[in-house]
Amino acid sequence: MLTSTHKLGMRLSLLVSLAVTTSACDTTGPEIGDERGGDESDGRGQQTFEPTSGRTIDAGQVATDAGSSRTTTDARATAGDAAAAVIDAGGCSAGQVRCGASCIDVIAPTAAAVQERVFQRSCALARSCHTGDTPQAGLTLSSVDEILASAVGKPASQVPTLSLLEPGRPEDSYIVRKLRNLQTVGTAMPPPPAAALCEPKIQAVEAWVRAGAVR
Repeated sequence: MLTSTHKLGMRLSLLVSLAVTTSACDTTGPEIGDERGGDESDGRGQQTFEPTSGRTIDAGQVATDAGSSRTTTDARATAGDAAAAVIDAGGCSAGQVRCGASCIDVIAPTAAAVQERVFQRSCALARSCHTGDTPQAGLTLSSVDEILASAVGKPASQVPTLSLLEPGRPEDSYIVRKLRNLQTVGTAMPPPPAAALCEPKIQAVEAWVRAGAVR
């Protein structure tokens, strides 16, 4: 039979053995995924398995690749917007508008631009209708001074109740009405068989008149 002393000794031996086993099984150490000692908050030192390539890459590299992808996408979007702008302008370059079958530079709503690029080319020199010593309807459009003197605030010979060009009111300007073929007497301006002016040219005249038809 075991004596009390023997039993006590066996219990002490068992406790020592358990203590040693517990110490050997201590799992204290770096967390999984932190083997490189990186800062977990910013993703450095962490690794990610990429199924498509079968490789393991750093999380920081994933962020860099994502940033590069966004930059490329933004650049493509910018290029797409530029292309859309060209299409919206009727296939013309920036600063141009569609006028019939061609592209023209945008016409500024000023007396000089309207006279040179609208009246002179289409109404004065092209058909010689409103130039020289005997212009039609007494209207001369071959220079800014002549337009201001013979048209702005002057009554239309065909419809005296209307001014040829009424400052601030293109809708009440007889020349604008003739350009849009809205006249009640006479013919459109320029008269057939000449083609009507394109919309950007008429809009330039309207904008200039609306701004006061000043020099």
